[in-house]
Amino acid sequence: MRRHLFASLIAATAAAAASACPDRDREIYLAHTFFGYDCDSGCASQKAGLAWAERRGITSPEACAAADPALEAGCRAFASLGAASFDAGYAWALENEIADLRLCNGGGDGFRRGCRLYVGEAPVR
Repeated sequence: MRRHLFASLIAATAAAAASACPDRDREIYLAHTFFGYDCDSGCASQKAGLAWAERRGITSPEACAAADPALEAGCRAFASLGAASFDAGYAWALENEIADLRLCNGGGDGFRRGCRLYVGEAPVR
């Protein structure tokens, strides 16, 4: 009787431990970022803010206060980077290890070209 109880206790403990431990082979999901700003999986509003700032020639992050709050992070990133949108697209894709070409859309033509270049160069996992 004691052996049966002990075996049941060990089995229950092992099952609880297995369900509490994450699968070590599973890829951990990390949210995307946009040059230091948190964003949703596609960073749509940040990319739109970058394109907005580029179209207006914004070079100072302070000038981004006039932007729609949803666009402000992308505008600030563009103004702070001082880089061409092509370089920003490539750097963003690299930063987030983008593999899906659809995520390259939304930041303007230069951003899209830079992002797509990274995706084409990124090694297949």
